[in-house]
Amino acid sequence: MKKTVLYIFIAGCLISITSCKKFLDVTASNQIKSEDLLSSEVGFKDALMGVYIGMGEYNHYGGIQSYIATDILAQQYNPLTTGSIYYRVQTYNYQHIAGRRYTDMFWGLYKTIAGINNALTQMDTKPSIFDPINYKIIKGEFLALRAYLHFDLLRLYGHENFSGRPDLASFPAIPYVTAYGNALTPQKNYTETFNLLLKDIQEATTLLKEDPIYDNASRPANYYLNVNRDGFYNNRNKRMNYYAAKALEARVYTWMGGANDLQKAATAAREVIDNSNAVLINNANSSNSDRLFAAEHIFHLEVYNLPVWSGVLTSPTVSNNNALFMDETSFNTVYELNDPQIGAVDKRTLVQFIQDGNGRIPVKLLVPFGTTGNKLFPMMRVSEMYYIEAEYELLNNRIKAIQLLNEVRQSRGIVKDIPETATAEQVTAEITKEYQKDFVAEGQLFFYYKRKGFDNFRGLPSTVKGDDKLYMLPYPQNELELGNRVQ
Repeated sequence: MKKTVLYIFIAGCLISITSCKKFLDVTASNQIKSEDLLSSEVGFKDALMGVYIGMGEYNHYGGIQSYIATDILAQQYNPLTTGSIYYRVQTYNYQHIAGRRYTDMFWGLYKTIAGINNALTQMDTKPSIFDPINYKIIKGEFLALRAYLHFDLLRLYGHENFSGRPDLASFPAIPYVTAYGNALTPQKNYTETFNLLLKDIQEATTLLKEDPIYDNASRPANYYLNVNRDGFYNNRNKRMNYYAAKALEARVYTWMGGANDLQKAATAAREVIDNSNAVLINNANSSNSDRLFAAEHIFHLEVYNLPVWSGVLTSPTVSNNNALFMDETSFNTVYELNDPQIGAVDKRTLVQFIQDGNGRIPVKLLVPFGTTGNKLFPMMRVSEMYYIEAEYELLNNRIKAIQLLNEVRQSRGIVKDIPETATAEQVTAEITKEYQKDFVAEGQLFFYYKRKGFDNFRGLPSTVKGDDKLYMLPYPQNELELGNRVQ
């Protein structure tokens, strides 16, 4: 295999109309030269759509990076046999070739970032080709997406329990790439890297106040008439909108984890809860066939092949030992089926799983063709904002933290509230339960365990300890050797 390092690999990447493609100097039928594509406002819109399409690829959020590898790492599914293609992932054998196949997400994320940086660089050289509204929204989306992707690189390849380890502040983090070209991007320490994340997010949210989803009473009724003749700004929860950027801000501050950081996270989360179009499910906005809880989506991807790719979430057969499902014991424990006022009435147990002889099959993403929500993969949901705010309130107002959790539980049909007499330790356990219940097949539970620095968690063998060795996916060997990276 040809050796390469990050700065060489990304130097020629292009986001095309149909997918993330490697830049070619010669235009082909499915590839467009960068200078041709990014020469008009329409070209930049196509490039932006290309980013979303690329993020939905199987090796990206459309498969491996979410409901496959990341959820397997969180032990969301039944223990696999040695014959499974995912066995090395589930046993954290990252050095085995079969393990690397499903944990080496590094290049794909940086390739997408390279396309974003190319677009941002060219935007700044030709602002005159844009309508001012389009310029702000498109640039804001690119910046927020760059932050989103870098943050997931940090969550995958960075250290665990950052907030509990002050020594990490000055330790090298992932390369935060903001330039398009062949210059090596040096690693900065965690403090500097978080500052870069927040800089991108804050610039993005400032620009995205132009977003149609952001309520501004001073705008005339026809404000978006000209720029939205093609429907480019319809269905904003399909894209990295203003409130998705604020939700990302809440995630980042929560990962940082200091008391002041958690307060900032709660403030951002509350803005999303109070003002975004995303709301907790209820009888009016969620039918019995709504497996995705679509009303709660702050930001989702449209993944054309999702119903096919997510078919791996199924029951095993004699000829298929790669099936990902929950065994009955784990399902009963997580969803508290022993309590008829909790598990038996929880909409998550009623519509997001199918029972068969082997256990429970997650069907959240297996939405039939022609059904509302088909092909949608949730990237951020408003329930997470309630959990983030509850985590902060637990430091100051335990009763309010309990009320926030009960609000989510009630929306799912649970009729037994967490009592106001619950201790802080019990409330923390309830937050963990909600992450376990809410994010099956979404890839978020692993990050929760990693952020909190759990030494052990449900499904983790007693012989394995939750530490950096488990939580840090390894950099590609070429990046370590030729890029002189530190991990």
